[in-house]
Amino acid sequence: LFLLFFSLVVKGQTGSRLKMKIGSLKGQYVELWSYYGDEELFVDSVRFGENGLANYHRKTMLKGGLYKIVFPNTNSFELIITEPKVFLETDLVTPNKSMVIKKSEENRYYYAFKKFISSKREEMNKLIKDHKDRVITHEEFNRASKIVNEAIDNYKLNLIEKTQGMLVSDLLRAGMNPSI
Repeated sequence: LFLLFFSLVVKGQTGSRLKMKIGSLKGQYVELWSYYGDEELFVDSVRFGENGLANYHRKTMLKGGLYKIVFPNTNSFELIITEPKVFLETDLVTPNKSMVIKKSEENRYYYAFKKFISSKREEMNKLIKDHKDRVITHEEFNRASKIVNEAIDNYKLNLIEKTQGMLVSDLLRAGMNPSI
């Protein structure tokens, strides 16, 4: 009897589950896409209930990789799927900025990185504007932008080391400039 119970529990843990809460998508569908090289491949559609919740379940595990969720308004966000369960909340208008990962270690790291990069992009935009408006000199701009770029590189390197063996580490490593 114990062996039967154990095999049912183990069997019940297979497959992929994607649980999403996006309140403004009541009764609508989103599309799940995967990346294959430079191509995007349609995987499935996911229906949201009237409560703004979607509970996508697939009996077989989705192939580990980077996926994209596309909304009816064509906004989208990416997810790393390597774990059997991914739970998240976001909104329709600013899905990346509003992303809250409830369950998925890979995506917590991935979205922490995306938010860090977004903050550094804002810093760079301000530097560019200040340089264009002659608020700062060319030398000050070069010095400040070098500091921003070094902060990004250091963050990436620390995250790559912290997430060794995870897909997020491989994705970040693939985006690194070679050092010569």
